[in-house]
Amino acid sequence: MSLARIIRWEVDPTGAFDRALSPEEITNKLEERVGPEGRKLFEQFLRKVSKLQAQQQLEAQAQMGDPERSRERGPVLTRQPL
Repeated sequence: MSLARIIRWEVDPTGAFDRALSPEEITNKLEERVGPEGRKLFEQFLRKVSKLQAQQQLEAQAQMGDPERSRERGPVLTRQPL
């Protein structure tokens, strides 16, 4: 019975993770590894994620009531029952 298993993980010796990469550097590195079609798919994915994030942000603002828009419209008046 083996209680532990050792897994060897090779780390890039060039120091690729010493600093954060810019989005352009990331897509260039991806294109080097998988080619221009992979880059195109990744860029489409990023556009879809950005669109989804913007949509979710708008929905959250609509649910919470955007404070910027509230000030533009003025106070909300409610009708009291007689």
